[in-house]
Amino acid sequence: MRYFSDTVNIAAWDGLLEKYVGFFRHHLSGRTISRSETDDFWNWPAPQPLLYGGPLDAPADDYYTNGFTVYPGEPQLRLLFAAIYHRDRDSVDIRLGVSRDGRAFSWLSYDPIIELGDTGTWDGGSLYAQPNLVQLPDGRLALPYDGYSTTHNEVWFKNFYGDYESKSGVAWALWKDGRLAGIEASQLGQFTVNSSRFDGQQIQLNARTAAAGSVEIELRERGKAIEGYTFEDFVPFRGDAIWVNCQWKGRQDLTELRGKNLELVVRLRAAKIFALRYV
Repeated sequence: MRYFSDTVNIAAWDGLLEKYVGFFRHHLSGRTISRSETDDFWNWPAPQPLLYGGPLDAPADDYYTNGFTVYPGEPQLRLLFAAIYHRDRDSVDIRLGVSRDGRAFSWLSYDPIIELGDTGTWDGGSLYAQPNLVQLPDGRLALPYDGYSTTHNEVWFKNFYGDYESKSGVAWALWKDGRLAGIEASQLGQFTVNSSRFDGQQIQLNARTAAAGSVEIELRERGKAIEGYTFEDFVPFRGDAIWVNCQWKGRQDLTELRGKNLELVVRLRAAKIFALRYV
């Protein structure tokens, strides 16, 4: 690279963009994540800032390593398991960013997706994600990451000025299939999934509820509820299931809806939904 990029940089072929894409370290009022793309892996344009501290970040937060990977089997779903350096605490944890087009990323949440361990443990000071996210034979998602008992600057201070004991390790962060993150309502909440063409037989959900909680779904077209597919018709889901068919009273499958652009309105009561899909 002809440009300052520090560590840890990741470059990979993006088959959908048909470009080599690199994610690098940058500085813009603090450490940030930058991005560049090239046709030949040799002539790299200057990386441009991609993600940098904003009004929802703590003033002392910097964006460190980028942890770029793609979701297994879904090449359009690009992910950044970025290391967030909290300068006021001198610690580093991991936050998840997401992109569908490969060029613009947004944070899924400002909370860490991988949290530090207890102080003094092997992962209690700093965490750094590594590529790649993989799917294990049992369906679980796994991401390798490094953990250190020392904070960002502690290792340098102690190394230069005396002996010290430190712990470190490499581990897998594990999630159930399709459960990297979800939308949760501790009491009552509702959201709408934007309109998309339905060409399947079933709509499946991946969700978990409290004992007295539930998930209910209403199907709409152009903002209007479809007869037979309202909240009143839906058989409420309760429990903990990965990919279970949604059920409306009196309907075994949803083939009559093929070709329609469906909006899904999801109502949660003490529940968390991780994903919806057409099959």
